[in-house]
Amino acid sequence: MTVNPVPAGFHTVVPYLTVTDAAALLDFMKQGIGATEHHIMRGPDGKIAHGDVLIGGSHVMFGQVADASKAMSSMLYLYVPDCDVVFRRALAAGATSIAEPKNQFYGDRSGAVRDCCGNHWYFATHVEDLSDAELQRRSTARPPQP
Repeated sequence: MTVNPVPAGFHTVVPYLTVTDAAALLDFMKQGIGATEHHIMRGPDGKIAHGDVLIGGSHVMFGQVADASKAMSSMLYLYVPDCDVVFRRALAAGATSIAEPKNQFYGDRSGAVRDCCGNHWYFATHVEDLSDAELQRRSTARPPQP
């Protein structure tokens, strides 16, 4: 029997977050983003050694590092039905605001938060389909960002 190189239900690219407090991150992802647990593996000390959650149709894996200097913050961009709702829910779950949701020149409405482990989560709702020409026009017409 041939085994598929990509496990059933997974995509080719799967984000993996390395953090100093995997339990806190799991709580944030469940409460703030609506993630559901797929698989949690604990070490002998009871801490989460490896976790896998589903956010929408995508897996996000994470693990707790023993050495805090080995933790890495990441940035994830999530498409959701209503970015304003998810943004507020993430704040209520303990995240801090990076950018309030607003309509962007590229056709998404998005906002961003920082979680308890320093990861940046951008929540976006696609609100406008644009041609490549219109996207280019808008990108050159907007004022420079600070």
